[in-house]
Amino acid sequence: MKMRTILIAAAITAVLAPTLSIAKSQTLGRGVHGNARAGAPDGVATSNFIVDLSGISTDALCGDAATPGAGSTVVSVNLGKNAVVTGVGGVGSYESFSPSWRSEVSAIFRGNDPLQSIQLAFSNDDSSGVANYNIPIIDLTGQALSNINTGNAGVLNIELCETFADADVSPDATFAAGANLQIAYYVPAVPAPAMSTWSMLALLLGFGLVGGLAVRRFS
Repeated sequence: MKMRTILIAAAITAVLAPTLSIAKSQTLGRGVHGNARAGAPDGVATSNFIVDLSGISTDALCGDAATPGAGSTVVSVNLGKNAVVTGVGGVGSYESFSPSWRSEVSAIFRGNDPLQSIQLAFSNDDSSGVANYNIPIIDLTGQALSNINTGNAGVLNIELCETFADADVSPDATFAAGANLQIAYYVPAVPAPAMSTWSMLALLLGFGLVGGLAVRRFS
């Protein structure tokens, strides 16, 4: 018996560039940068990375908050060291083939902390056929969810999967040309290292600015 999934829920928790690579496939150069509006700290601009889903199929059961399901397609996006994902959305269409339902197609976003993983459902239509989706970027903190930190690796992994894998059809669904996911994120500024007293003294000596220690040649 099939179970319904909710469009936005919590931990997986929550249902809801750079280079791009797809597991078991080649590295892709398809992605577009732009500006996005989502919850970043005051004064910090966010960027928008568009992930092209054209032709990608879903055929395997979704994994958990930490690990993709066996056989799922995983798209990896390198956003930069310690990048923070503040929102997700997307626009496009896909077809779920009978007996698979449109509501079963999902994307799971994972950074370096499983507790920050979120799951995005593209549709709540419990039937087969074509699903058109237009999801404005969802501000994660606005939904009482944590932003996703990519850590030192800087990689956001996106699993495309099914909440119910139908054994009678393969693949369960395929995204149409132009379908995408949109990621709002920012990369925190790296603070300049503090200069020690000795480093400052060495710098001043280099410029001959410390009285009594500068040497100059008299003619």
